[in-house]
Amino acid sequence: MFKVGLTGNYYSGQTEVSEVLIGYDVPLFDANLVVKFLINHSPKHIKNIKEIFGDDSYSFGLLDSKKFDTNKKIDKLFDIIELDLLKSYELFRIKHNKEFYTIFLFDYLFERGLDKLMNFNINCYRPQHCRKSDMKYLTSYPIPTIEKILNNEMDETVKNSKSDYIINNYNNNGDYKSDIVVGLESQIKLVHKKIMNKKMDSVLKKHYPSDIDMISLD
Repeated sequence: MFKVGLTGNYYSGQTEVSEVLIGYDVPLFDANLVVKFLINHSPKHIKNIKEIFGDDSYSFGLLDSKKFDTNKKIDKLFDIIELDLLKSYELFRIKHNKEFYTIFLFDYLFERGLDKLMNFNINCYRPQHCRKSDMKYLTSYPIPTIEKILNNEMDETVKNSKSDYIINNYNNNGDYKSDIVVGLESQIKLVHKKIMNKKMDSVLKKHYPSDIDMISLD
């Protein structure tokens, strides 16, 4: 089974791309959602996070995002939960072991180096000025907060260079996300077809992609 990473910077359209791929019956593992569960509802991880960051790292029973306002802190947070995140993905893959490929949706795919565990990686690309406009319209964040978020991201051109496939989620005219992006679905369909063709080639040649060692699920 191929493992396909799907990522992108804030407001790049990963959710839209995911929904189209799900329509092709591709199993999608939402690592972003699993991360939220682990840091907010897993007693083991909550205990570990509080030991490292302090009891005040939680507010009203949930992780206080304001306490994790630097990449260094976020990285340290992921150090605590990453192994169980990957174990969850392995269990998901076992459940869907007859499928041609599964999607690993994670905003921090490249930042955490998890792209190296994938057979292919897809980056949703939307220029920063477009995303800044989206965030101004779609969130209540003040401009300084939006600029801080965008400035702390991995450079989108670096993400593109690390990717096997790029989904361009923008129009040349206008920059508000509510505009329908011309050709978005056809791009996703083409990427899906290319991955399926590579998988079929490997089947016909009786050459299957080398998989990472199964992570111990004990």
